[in-house]
Amino acid sequence: MLSGVISVIIGLYALRYVLPLVLLGILLGAAGVGWFYWRRKYVGSQKEFDQIAEADYQGIQARALERFELTPADLRFPEPCKFRSATTKQNIGHAFSGARMGSDEKTRRTPHEYLIINFGHTHLFIFKCVWDLTTGATLHEETHEFAFRDIACVELSHKKETIRINLNTRPLIAQWKKLGIEPVNGWLQVPTDESVSLRLAHGEVLDLFSWKRSAGGAPSGEGRACFLTAQRLQKQVRELKQPRSAQTPAPAQKVPPTIRHMRGTS
Repeated sequence: MLSGVISVIIGLYALRYVLPLVLLGILLGAAGVGWFYWRRKYVGSQKEFDQIAEADYQGIQARALERFELTPADLRFPEPCKFRSATTKQNIGHAFSGARMGSDEKTRRTPHEYLIINFGHTHLFIFKCVWDLTTGATLHEETHEFAFRDIACVELSHKKETIRINLNTRPLIAQWKKLGIEPVNGWLQVPTDESVSLRLAHGEVLDLFSWKRSAGGAPSGEGRACFLTAQRLQKQVRELKQPRSAQTPAPAQKVPPTIRHMRGTS
């Protein structure tokens, strides 16, 4: 009986130290549950962010038409030339700007920069804006309108980065091979900074949009989409300036071999 009393006394004495730890654990658990439900209610997931960004990008065409008071019937082509960049050099004042790396190793940013180019029957309509994904509103807007006769051509600019092939950069080879870029003599030359501009008939050049074709040596899907859109813009303007009936194919010429044909690849 005496031993039982001693055990009770020891248990009560130990409880004075254990009880605060138990209460602390309960409070921490409750705080964790509260934080979890708060994030679910007020903080968007990566999937939700991507859905919002894509919906805004797809819906920006309506804003572009509204700024010029156009309807789809006023357009020569139903699909505009659309460019998107997750970064901007425009001054956005006190608007929120941030970036975060997701669990899928994809960086998500706001604001985005859009360029929408519509082809009218006689004019080219250019709408450019900085879009705040947190509010669904524009932070900066530009509109330009040019008659096709006042446009000389569309110009593309490319810069490349030369990468030495080693153990760290070897995984890039497979990524760029899918895009038609092969290493040469232990080096890999990949596109980086690209831009598209409009040259007017009187010589003035209007910078339209710039983007990154690669980041850290790895190809960018968004950058490639901008590049393909720029090529389509260039082709459509060229065809409008010179109708197909006036185009005459150049005769095929035999190109003599050059030193490029003698180089080995690795």
